[in-house]
Amino acid sequence: MLPLIVFAILVGAAGLKLPRDRRQRLQDGLETVTDLMTGIVHFALKLAPYAVPAMIFSVVVKVGFDIIIALGLFVVGCVAMLLLHLFGTMSLWIRFLAKRSPAEFFRQIKDVLVTAFSTSSSSATLPAALAAAARAARRRALDRRLRAAARHDHEHERHGALRGLRRAVRRAGVSACTSTLSRRSRWCSCPC
Repeated sequence: MLPLIVFAILVGAAGLKLPRDRRQRLQDGLETVTDLMTGIVHFALKLAPYAVPAMIFSVVVKVGFDIIIALGLFVVGCVAMLLLHLFGTMSLWIRFLAKRSPAEFFRQIKDVLVTAFSTSSSSATLPAALAAAARAARRRALDRRLRAAARHDHEHERHGALRGLRRAVRRAGVSACTSTLSRRSRWCSCPC
């Protein structure tokens, strides 16, 4: 794979040295090769549902049915260990290192897990992971705003006598902190 990557980099670097019209022809030719390779991959994907069982059948005929049992046990063992890691050790890490509820965490990343399991592709899973992270960030920001509003309301309820005075100061367009009422900070620490 590394030689192919080096070759692609060298072709790209040499292609940059070509005149504009020849560079465009090179780019068009490479796009044609890309279309051909994509067609081959699509052909292989259409053939795979028939080819995989045929290859399994040929192995079973050569080795015997015991190979299916051995591979089945291997798959069950792998799945069991992956589930133990996902819901066992990772749950401990989430609980003690991140100080979060594992059940809440797994509920939040459910879409990411389903996408990762069904596609087996990190490229396909990345958008789902980013969307889950964005939802979690919005939820945390909303929680912070709600907690701040609750603290703010609690302080106002404790010092209800100052509410009318604060409203009057706000209507006058004067910041309470710079007004002559700034001594009120003894009673209320809210930023209003």
